[in-house]
Amino acid sequence: MAESVTLTPERAVLRDKMAGWYEETKRLVFGEHTCERGWGDFDPSLTEGCGPYHAAFPLLDLFGVVSTPRAHEEFYRNAVDSATMRLDPETRILVSGLASPSMADIVLEEAKFMKPFPGLKHELEGRIDVLDVCATPLLTCQRVFKPEQLAVMAFIQDDAREYASGGPYDLIVTDAFLTRFNDKDKAVVLKNWVKMLADDGEIATTWRIGRKDDEPDYGDEEARKRFIYNVTRRMEEWHVSLGTFAEVNTTLDLAEKYAAKMHSYSGQPEEEIQAFMEKFFGDVRISLSPPVYDVTTRLYARIIARKPKK
Repeated sequence: MAESVTLTPERAVLRDKMAGWYEETKRLVFGEHTCERGWGDFDPSLTEGCGPYHAAFPLLDLFGVVSTPRAHEEFYRNAVDSATMRLDPETRILVSGLASPSMADIVLEEAKFMKPFPGLKHELEGRIDVLDVCATPLLTCQRVFKPEQLAVMAFIQDDAREYASGGPYDLIVTDAFLTRFNDKDKAVVLKNWVKMLADDGEIATTWRIGRKDDEPDYGDEEARKRFIYNVTRRMEEWHVSLGTFAEVNTTLDLAEKYAAKMHSYSGQPEEEIQAFMEKFFGDVRISLSPPVYDVTTRLYARIIARKPKK
């Protein structure tokens, strides 16, 4: 777990933004019941549906107690910068799966077609497609982003194992998404990505490093107790007021259910990840992340992979 947080003015702005995401997502999950095709990894009997995942995640993201795009922010920004540096008027990016608006937010902030370029002879008309199987994060994005941001975005509710009709994309970007699938389904997703990439397109993603098995790997009971302690501590350090979150116990309950019920396929050694990706892509480059806290401490492979040449 990282050192204590000092709340600077910049962090206060980030807190207010991401706390707004949390409130909007919580309203969707509990008030409008938007989760019809959400994660089946949680107990179907939970009345909050995707609550332990989508409702809780913006706060857990803010607090730095889960692996999120912001744990790898420079890596993703560099990928977006590379995809948009040619100022192609029709640059297209796909965000494939998201737990909170963070990844879409990073793409919007970094994409050059979102910035003015004096003297440019053509209009930049890039587009960002956002795909998820659950309506909750898609609706959250539509409610928290600005009109000028939404003007270049399209939202697609579909399963990444089935969606292969988009593109061609210059970049497909997603965070720790592949560990949500077994190897058979990973292969289906990767084939779909290859099909949708432009000829010189790339994917940028992370993949948890570790042992390979089919069991949830979110720590033992002691690790989950420390996780809840860290959530509580971070809530205080970020000055998240009880006035903002009237039902703080609901927040802690969601966090506890996230740690107890969240499922992903355990990570694989770096050489296995490399070999698996090379079945589908041409140039595959992997770098290792620093330790990332996500209920327990983990390492991630940061992957850039190019579409294979014909």
